[in-house]
Amino acid sequence: MKDYSNGPAPGFWRLWWNAGAFLPLLFLLSFGVLGVESARAFFAHRDFDAHGVETEAEVMFRWVMGQDVKGEGSELDLHSSENLYVVLRYRVGDREFREARNVSPAFFERSLPGSTHRVRYMPGDPSDLQFAIGETWDKVENTQWLVLLAGVASLATFVPTVVLAMAALRARRFGQVELARVGGVQTFTFRGLTMFTLAFCGADGRDHRSLSSMNRSRYASYPPGVEVEVYRGAKGRLWWVGDVGPRAAAPTVPDAGKSRS
Repeated sequence: MKDYSNGPAPGFWRLWWNAGAFLPLLFLLSFGVLGVESARAFFAHRDFDAHGVETEAEVMFRWVMGQDVKGEGSELDLHSSENLYVVLRYRVGDREFREARNVSPAFFERSLPGSTHRVRYMPGDPSDLQFAIGETWDKVENTQWLVLLAGVASLATFVPTVVLAMAALRARRFGQVELARVGGVQTFTFRGLTMFTLAFCGADGRDHRSLSSMNRSRYASYPPGVEVEVYRGAKGRLWWVGDVGPRAAAPTVPDAGKSRS
């Protein structure tokens, strides 16, 4: 974020971005991606239900990432399903297919070498396989919950950032102009990122802070003790001109009583 003290004053969209718009936009992007994934899973489930063919598949072998598993006697590390894999072998006509997949701990425990599972494949593409019949519906349900959470998170972060940007815009246009004394630059950490904010004290004796920024150099010209221009907004909040930009000068109104000759 730059210092807008000397203009040009940022518009609403720039103010919204500076107020943290990246967060609702990130959630909105997640909402879109998860929505597409949920729709794909739904259509895949519908196709499997309508056209899928069931058959028996044999467990060729299974393994935990980083070690082989040869049977019941082996020590299994089932703490993370990301490390569990099973290879199934099945026949479609005179063709043999082998599919390896990352599986859940429950499926892994049931998959001793030589055991069988009922699976379902698509006739047009036998390699398109359901390791567990109905697993695509589980994916639909899981992604629907994620879509809902992403949508709620997007809305929950969108409203406060828009309200903040609108408050900054109103303060610049209509707020009382004051001077505040700088107290210094404050540092804090947000989600692993080091952020900086300019602390200042208004004429009311209350402490206020600028919008946060990862760029400490934008405050280099404001050592403790100097006075900065601020605008008093709603609920007494002071907005630093470096955040919201200078107010546009009012146009000159000609004096109707003066002679224009």
